[in-house]
Amino acid sequence: MSRTPGRWLCVAVALGCLAVLASGMLRYDACFRGPDLIFRWFALPLLGLALCLAFALLPATGQLALASVLVTWGMLESGFGVAERRREAHTEAFVARDYYQPDPMLGYGPERGIRARAWKRVDGSTLYDVEYDIDENGRRITPFEHPERRDRFLLFFGCSFAFGEGVSAEQTLPAFVARAAPRYVPYNYAFHGYGPNQLVAKLESGTLRQEIREREGTLVYVLIGAHVSRAIGSMVIHTRWAHDAPYYALDTAGQPVRRGTFTTGRPVLALGYALLGRSNVLRFLQLDVPPVITQHHIALTAGLLARSAALFRQSFGPERFVVVVHPEHWPSEVSARLAKALSEEGVEVLDYAQLFGADRQGYFFPEDRHPTARAHKAVAARLVADVGLGERDYTERLP
Repeated sequence: MSRTPGRWLCVAVALGCLAVLASGMLRYDACFRGPDLIFRWFALPLLGLALCLAFALLPATGQLALASVLVTWGMLESGFGVAERRREAHTEAFVARDYYQPDPMLGYGPERGIRARAWKRVDGSTLYDVEYDIDENGRRITPFEHPERRDRFLLFFGCSFAFGEGVSAEQTLPAFVARAAPRYVPYNYAFHGYGPNQLVAKLESGTLRQEIREREGTLVYVLIGAHVSRAIGSMVIHTRWAHDAPYYALDTAGQPVRRGTFTTGRPVLALGYALLGRSNVLRFLQLDVPPVITQHHIALTAGLLARSAALFRQSFGPERFVVVVHPEHWPSEVSARLAKALSEEGVEVLDYAQLFGADRQGYFFPEDRHPTARAHKAVAARLVADVGLGERDYTERLP
């Protein structure tokens, strides 16, 4: 009989573990609207039963300690939850329901061949209201003139900075570059939330060469400091939009190798992140896990881009592969570390982190931190000059 309470305590622990597993294995839909109802109807009741059973079996001192922990935790989560909802109430955002779609290669991507409206408002004021046109290959369509004069490709990869979130098609970075580079056809493969892992996955698939008509050209990867977190699949990245994104790890030779997705390739860590991602405290304080970007994380990200350069040249020949460090609303120490690591890997880097100077007003949307048309135009002008994409550059190269 003396063993009975211990056995029931083990049952309580087992029930709690089942609740944790049920919570952590939740899936997120294509539009990132959050978990399904299994958490509400299965995980929470199971966790409540486990806690009640454990409380009944513990001695008085244990009950007091457990109650104190639960009450404190509940008050913190409730308080920060209210604060987070109030903060989010200032911002409204909309994008077409079918805009985001699962992608077996990249984790997710845009619906092919659509025109999607997107808008964002802060305190009732409109930051932007634009449309995104996506072609049959999942690229944002970039308008350009005189296609008959263009015989080279210009590929853009990266995240929403290169994609042009919040600006019209004519105001994106690829569009501004195309106006000043009359021999190049622009292709915008960037997308919201992407990182270097999506670039490697696309190149490994072998489909890129088939989608480009021109034989010669340049690939530009637009880099920001947050791409390191996306390469490693941090807690915020994993729980908010990229649980099925490509997962790469360094092998014994220091080379990045794909290990599935962030969910299938590291199930235990994925479970932990899924649970931590529900914390209102962490969300309100904008805390991520891991809390520090280590040199190993920098090495992985640099390795992904170095491998991308090698794969690009395998498919396209000795063409130019350039990484552009884009200016950010707040200068990123991470991007500076990464630029140095990329140079050591032999990857060409153009560091524009300080291009806008100290006063960055007008270069980024307020309350949003995405670049405006003014920012895209400034970066495009510098890029065209540094890479030699203008018409004058080609005239000077003629024999």
